[in-house]
Amino acid sequence: MHLQANFIRYRRGLRMPSHIDGCRRLSILVSGALREASEGHCEDSAPGSVALKSPQLVHRNQFGPDGATILSVILPDVALRRIGVGPDRLVDWRWRHDGTSSLLGLRLACALRLEAGASVEAELIAICRWFQREAAHPHTPGCESLGRDGADKASSYRDSLRAPSASRWHRVRRALETPGPPPDMDALARVEGVHPVTLARLFRQRFGCSPTRYRQRWRALSVARELLGGDDDLVAVALDHGFSDLSHMSRVFTRELGLPPGRFRGLLNRRSAEPSPMLESFKTEWSVPL
Repeated sequence: MHLQANFIRYRRGLRMPSHIDGCRRLSILVSGALREASEGHCEDSAPGSVALKSPQLVHRNQFGPDGATILSVILPDVALRRIGVGPDRLVDWRWRHDGTSSLLGLRLACALRLEAGASVEAELIAICRWFQREAAHPHTPGCESLGRDGADKASSYRDSLRAPSASRWHRVRRALETPGPPPDMDALARVEGVHPVTLARLFRQRFGCSPTRYRQRWRALSVARELLGGDDDLVAVALDHGFSDLSHMSRVFTRELGLPPGRFRGLLNRRSAEPSPMLESFKTEWSVPL
């Protein structure tokens, strides 16, 4: 069995009226900007945004002033069942712009570009199961965080009483996501009124990883977004994102994205020529064994 993958470059400012794709599609925005609307709701996407759409979804698109490049993979029901994902358990339409979905989407994009069948299958299973959980728990707090498993349970009633509120968790996350030196977790714990060990445990329960790992994932994702659209020297990128040197950034990036930053940029930085004014888009298409 093979999956059909596409790299599609859309013309700047292009507007596409309401239409259906006629196939289930998972798309990763690689460059540019896109606004997609369906049933009165709009989503504005940026590089790293990931979308899942059902075959019959009616939607319209408006592309940004620089156009957009999208890597997408068509997901026939037979392929989903082969990897143990029930098509009826997936959302009809969902954009995600941050966190785990972006990391998983970019890992899948790299595997597709490398045409690595085993890696494609593993990454496809991971992101489809993520969207499957989203369909089952659409309002789970922290679902756009950088936790792997979407965990959101305290281990005891006492822990639930101690756990920071949703707004305070947001503050903890933003402290971890802020560029510069890592935050003082002891000070954060004092602000939230819990012991540092308790805060770390509750954070792991809620987001599926330690505060330190969360911060590393966020930094890796920030680097990935920059690499998608720029050609700055990698040493400068490392320093700009708070890494002590390139080797440190490369280790963290490779662990989270699956390959070194230079290789990642070479695969996905697709600042290709603008389509002719007579064309809406042009497409590169290939198939990947599954």
